[in-house]
Amino acid sequence: MPMVGAAELSRASSTNDIIKAECRDHLVAENYTQAVGVADAALTRRVSSSDVSGRFDLLVCRGSAHAGQANNNLAERDFREALRVAARNFDPFDVRLIDPLTRLGRLLLAAEDADEAELVLLRAKDITHRTAGIYNTDQDAVLDDLSAVFMQQGRQQLANKQQELRLRAARETYGETPEMIEALHNYAKWNAKLQRFPKVRVALEEAVSILESSYGINDPRLIETLKLRARLYKQHPTISTPKAGEEAMQRVVDIYTSQPYVDQADLLKARTDMGDWYLQGLKRGKAMRYYKKTVKQAISEDVDEALIEQIYGAPRLVFFERTKATFYGRDEAGNLLQPGKITMIYDVAANGKTRNIRVFEDTLKNSAVTIEVQGRVETAVFRPRFKEGKAITTRDVQQTFDIHQTGSGLKIGKIYAPVFVRED
Repeated sequence: MPMVGAAELSRASSTNDIIKAECRDHLVAENYTQAVGVADAALTRRVSSSDVSGRFDLLVCRGSAHAGQANNNLAERDFREALRVAARNFDPFDVRLIDPLTRLGRLLLAAEDADEAELVLLRAKDITHRTAGIYNTDQDAVLDDLSAVFMQQGRQQLANKQQELRLRAARETYGETPEMIEALHNYAKWNAKLQRFPKVRVALEEAVSILESSYGINDPRLIETLKLRARLYKQHPTISTPKAGEEAMQRVVDIYTSQPYVDQADLLKARTDMGDWYLQGLKRGKAMRYYKKTVKQAISEDVDEALIEQIYGAPRLVFFERTKATFYGRDEAGNLLQPGKITMIYDVAANGKTRNIRVFEDTLKNSAVTIEVQGRVETAVFRPRFKEGKAITTRDVQQTFDIHQTGSGLKIGKIYAPVFVRED
């Protein structure tokens, strides 16, 4: 075999670095086809026989691009090959292994192979502990994926422990600083899914306290946390305390109002969000009174008419029930379910309720899907259209539901397209 000189190795290494950078750039820009092409070309040339690191990186890049294209089998193949390359050439605890291990774990989780996903992700977690310590924030993504694995296995206590570790690592890293807020938000969302609202309350109160101490009680940086609190409490009003969500939304309005140079759009949107919050909580009367008050305030404060029209010039869908999302198997004639669309037409009354509902077009002709779509329209709650400060009925609102194919069956999507024909 001919000897490879140092200069040739240096040129090959430099070229490979350029190729790897190009592949990563395409990946970041979500140009997955281009990323696969760059990696394919380089790997076909076998990069450089001496550049093991380059081959590893390109396999990971190509696998990530395949995953972005939902070509999960090809992505899994690339990640496994990258890990085989690493097993022959890298230290077992090399930090470069974390990315392909995590990505492979997600693919296995999506394929419902939770047991292998657990082994792969635990290895990634172990590497972060060996290289960065037990309480490190580099493991956040791995811990989230492990939580999902344990939930799929029905091991909720272990899933909780991953989230507790994630929060503890953030505390060790950030202390009582604003950098801690994201971790507290994630912890609150996790516990809200499990309907453990005492933990939600404590996490968000801590986040508010940190932000107030850092920036003051009327700083706009409080708004994201307050909106999250309102949203989480609104979702489970019988278990949590709806009053806390209402207070959070009102405080958002107060923060905007307190600013010396408040943006009209921000204030109008915050007041409107308050009305939407009432409507989502099925406090229809209170919502309508708040909308009316908001529109009158905007008119009296000489808010740009175009801005008012943008927010209140058409009915806006605020809420509808999702009782069933996916349909399996065959239709009534025994045929496999096929994608299609169902277009409904209805009126939105001045109180936000839907009326005069009828099917305009139905390409599926499947009663189960049609009944579900009609049910969604019946339960829909709208912020009504306003004209000259008054809520009005909007006739012939059109909504097309896209029924598309997924891995597990047909799924109901939604495209909202209002058509205004006449009004009361």
